[in-house]
Formats: sequence, C-alpha cells, structure tokens
Amino acid sequence: QQGEIAAYIPTNLISITDGQIYLDQHLFSSGFRPAIDVGRSVSRIGGKAQHPRIKQEAGRMKLDYLQYLELEVFTRFGARLEPGMEARIRRGQVLRELLKQERLKPVSIEQQLAWLIAFNDGQFDDLPLEQVPVALDRLMLGARDSGLGLDDPRPRWQEAVRHWLGTGDTHAP
Repeated sequence: QQGEIAAYIPTNLISITDGQIYLDQHLFSSGFRPAIDVGRSVSRIGGKAQHPRIKQEAGRMKLDYLQYLELEVFTRFGARLEPGMEARIRRGQVLRELLKQERLKPVSIEQQLAWLIAFNDGQFDDLPLEQVPVALDRLMLGARDSGLGLDDPRPRWQEAVRHWLGTGDTHAP
C-alpha cells in the first residue's frame, strides 16, 4: 500500500459520499493523508448530512482553505504577494496541519467542533507551525473528556477551547 494514495480512504467512505473524491499526489507526497483535493471533490449529500453546528463552523474553513490553495500556487512561481497575504498563507498552513488525520483514528464530532471553533477564533494563529499538532492533541483530549455536546452554546465551547489550549484566563467548563 506504500505510495497508493487511495489506500487511506475506506471503501465504505467512498460509497457513502455519493459523489466524486479527487486525490492529489502532491498532497500525498507532502504527508497529507487522506490526500483529498477539497477544491475538486464533490458530494451530492455534503452539508445536508452535517449537524447545523458543524456546517456553520466549517463554512469559513472551506473558504480559507480554498483561498490558501490559490495563494499557494502563486507562491510556487515566486509571485510577489500583497501585504496581509502572508497571514492567509500561514492560516492555510495551519489548517492543513489540522486536517491531517492518522489512518484508522476517527475523530468524534465534538472534537471536530472544538478544532473548528478554535481555528475560526484564531486560537492557532500565533503558534509556530510545528506546535500546532501538540496543541491539537491537547484540544482533542479536552473535547473528548469534557462532556460538551453539539447543542451546547458557542460561548461555552469558546471558553472550553481557550482553557484546553491555555490561551485565556478561563476556568474549566
């Protein structure tokens, strides 16, 4: 299975997406697995199957990631970027780290909501890129053990996320 980029996607996932998954060799070579090209992949189910909270939080993330992919192409050719574009590229790099997932290690819906909120609120923006996986691990443990659910209010999630990441003077949820 070494070098086989489709090996990271369980067969049942491909069938339940009811659409087209495009894989990207560049992403795979960069260690990004599953190497799904989100800009070209489509699903007829998509957001209809998502919990409203996940759909709401993921909306901004999709736009940030697609903008990053476009900017990444420009930087490969040495294009000079406008001021502020470096921050968008950095945000995309952080997002790419957050989207990495080990094979056969599912992430609960609550853990997904936690990192989406943290990302949308800029909680990873000032971390060195190599520290993002460490912070994400802390966040995942906190979300797993918290008892918070998808229907808990966003401010409660935000407070918990800041606590788990140690980015604010908050108390445990």
